[in-house]
Formats: sequence, C-alpha cells, structure tokens
Amino acid sequence: MQKQSDKFTFSVLTILVTLSLLVILVVLVTSVVRLVDKSIGGTPFVDQDLVAERLTPYGRVNTGNLVSDVVKAKAPQDVYAGLCASCHDTGLNDAPLMGDNAVWAVRFQERGLDGLHDSSLHGRNLMPAKGGDPRLTDEEVMHTVDFILSKSGIEVASSDPAEDIVAEEESDEAEVGETEVAAEEQADEAIVEEDQVAEEANDKTE
Repeated sequence: MQKQSDKFTFSVLTILVTLSLLVILVVLVTSVVRLVDKSIGGTPFVDQDLVAERLTPYGRVNTGNLVSDVVKAKAPQDVYAGLCASCHDTGLNDAPLMGDNAVWAVRFQERGLDGLHDSSLHGRNLMPAKGGDPRLTDEEVMHTVDFILSKSGIEVASSDPAEDIVAEEESDEAEVGETEVAAEEQADEAIVEEDQVAEEANDKTE
C-alpha cells in the first residue's frame, strides 16, 4: 500500500515538473521572440490602426493643376513667346521668321488665312499640330497665327483678335505716356505753389 502511494506521489510530481518546464519554455520562447522583434525595429501586426499607419505613403507627388476649373484663354503673344518663338524667332527647321513680310506674304497669298490656320492646327512639314501643345484650343492657335501675320505686316480681318491686341498694347503705351506727363505737370505745379507760398511768407515777415 505504501509503495502504491509513493508511485502516485512520484507520478504527480513528475507531471507538475513537466508542466512547469513547459510553462518556463513557453515564457522563454515568447521573450526571445519579442526581443528579436524589437531589435529589428518592428512590432507584430496585430493592430489594424498600426497596419494602416505603416502603409501610409511617406510623400505625394504634386503634378500641379493640369486642368483648371476655370479655363482662361491664352493671349496670342503668350502662346507665341512660350511655344512658337523657338522656331519663328530663330528660323529653326526652316520656319519663317516673324516680321519677314516678304516670306509671310507669299504664304498668305498661296494658302490664305484659312490655309495657314489649317497648317497650324494639323501640322505641316516639321511643324507639329498646334505647335506640339495639344492643350491649346483651336481658337488660341488661330489667334496666334493672326498675331504673327499682323506683326509681319500682313493685314488680317478687322475683327481679328491679334489686331485688337496690338491696338490695345499701343493704347496702353499711350496712356502710360500721358499719365507720366500729367504726373510731371502736377509735380511742377506743386513746386510753383510752394515757391509762391514761401515768397508770400517772406513778404509778411519783412
């Protein structure tokens, strides 16, 4: 009877020791895993917020406002300066120079205004359609052609925006000149008035 009791006690102790060893082993393994994970700078992905945070991009590429909500037509001189001048100011690719009346007169006589518009819209020889900028509207391109013609001494329709722009620029220059003259006259008048006041003051003191 005593032997059976000892065997039972031994069995229970064996089980307890085994369970204790298993618990210690699990604790050790968990600790090692956490230590290794911290050493590489990471934490287990068990939190959805943490996962979302780690997936957030570090930066964004700003491509600019390619399509404006309010479309504003470009002035012909701006289109020319930013696109056409590279060829029509230098003669690159045998492009006719702006201001060369003889060359433009021949083209205008051969193809007419509609033909020149068509060439600028759809391309001709080495010139790409719309000068290589498909974002330009047909009207912007045609107005730029009219602007080049007017600057080259070719008469276009009286309602052509290019002529209106040239006339507007000349008018603005005239207004600026008149404003400067008026300002100088006012300054001269102020100086004369100050001199008169000073003379009157001197007369009174005498």
